Amino acid sequence: SGHFAGLNSSSIFFDSAKKMKSNIKKFHLDNGLRVILMQRKNSPTLALYMKFKGGSVDETAETAGTAQLLEHMMFKGTKNVGTKDFKKEAKYQEEIRLVGRQLDKLRLRARDIEAKGNSISAELKEKIANFSKKLKNLEDLQRNLLIKNEDAYIYDQHGQVGFNAYTTHDVTNYQIELPKNRLEIWAKIESDRLRGPVFREYYTEREVIIEERRMRVDNRGTGRLREKFLSVAFEEHPYRRPVIGYESNIGFLDIEETEKFFRQFYVPNNFVITIVGDQDFSVTEKIIRKYFSDLKAGNTPTRSRMSEKAGGGEKRFEITFPWSTFSSIR
Repeated sequence: SGHFAGLNSSSIFFDSAKKMKSNIKKFHLDNGLRVILMQRKNSPTLALYMKFKGGSVDETAETAGTAQLLEHMMFKGTKNVGTKDFKKEAKYQEEIRLVGRQLDKLRLRARDIEAKGNSISAELKEKIANFSKKLKNLEDLQRNLLIKNEDAYIYDQHGQVGFNAYTTHDVTNYQIELPKNRLEIWAKIESDRLRGPVFREYYTEREVIIEERRMRVDNRGTGRLREKFLSVAFEEHPYRRPVIGYESNIGFLDIEETEKFFRQFYVPNNFVITIVGDQDFSVTEKIIRKYFSDLKAGNTPTRSRMSEKAGGGEKRFEITFPWSTFSSIR
């Protein structure tokens, strides 16, 4: 009887696997975009994911944190979303970009001077102050033309749940859940985001990430412990670097380098769309092809060439962290 019970269990397993396979459809577009669809009719909703093969392993020590910053930038809108009048706003965006880069160069020069134990000249201090004031004035002018979080507002009007993203060492993921009859809204917004994101509030967002790092790492014993553990465990592989970047470099992440990262990794042949829920496969495929087929493929980026040596003996480290601070924020 045990023999027949085993056959019955095996049959149930294969029947279940066959049924699951029939509920999955895969296809790809000519530009390399891969799509995975899964049918689940237990709720009239769709869970939508876009997963990009780009994370902190694709950065250098100088650009650490770029993938995380880019994730934030992807929520800042486009020429069509997040602005009252892009033609008017565009000139401020370009000036902010130029002034911000120049200010970064001046601040880096000042930091290098101080690192050598020298005093910053009055002339350099004045230049930094003037460029800082100019940048703030431009940001204020641009802010009057912005519609903050318009993408989230649009999704809210259509019943979204879980509109969010995360960055890891290896991938960056964007996700949302919507009623099943709102798929085309999602496709229109997300394809627009990929065609031409506008990196609004770039310089203020760097400060947001610095504060995020302080909250998650610098002011948390477990955060500092984990960061130190990875830096000791991996000697060469980029896993040793924190995804969020270092406090010393986040405030100097160059907008040109962030734009370059976008162009390299946010191409259709470097990400996957996954849609799970109550759907008609033919309708879903038609919508995906309509909105994502015109995205241009790019050269698939080369991943890190670094590899980690195994062994090498025991590694130890110690960190000191005030318990009173830890206990008050945990």
